[in-house]
Amino acid sequence: MSKIIIMTFISFILEALLSTFFPTDSLFNCCFIVMTFIILYHSLNKKDIVIQYAIITALIYDICLSNTWGINLFSFLLLFLIIKGLFFWLSYTIFNVLLVSLVVIGSYRIIVYVLLGLIGYLTFDGYILLKSIYSSIIINIIYVLILYTIDTILKKYKKNYI
Repeated sequence: MSKIIIMTFISFILEALLSTFFPTDSLFNCCFIVMTFIILYHSLNKKDIVIQYAIITALIYDICLSNTWGINLFSFLLLFLIIKGLFFWLSYTIFNVLLVSLVVIGSYRIIVYVLLGLIGYLTFDGYILLKSIYSSIIINIIYVLILYTIDTILKKYKKNYI
């Protein structure tokens, strides 16, 4: 359980710091908390607390970082379903984690963009949507690689690591 709390807390802090220093239209458009979902999914799946984790994380994310009430709650729940579906067919290897990361980044950006469009906050512009997706890829792939490496090393050296 401490792994879940520590990774989530670090992701929140890093995402808050990077979003403060880099504008949202830069190449460093991060979704670190979403990348954390991919790494933590295996631990959460075994504990049967995926929905509770998604709700709590989304509420904290909405309050602290995004100020879009309910949008992240809905999108985080959908993302956990997407991650669950992908990992049902894929094993937990570095290649598959990268593949899932790409799908999840695109899905997250599309879900949030569509929801913001539905409530009238944004008008649809395909270029802006594509730019938000590709500007998220580099930094988030690097972050998920770091998380995967740390997770793999800790699992190797600690038998009861959860």
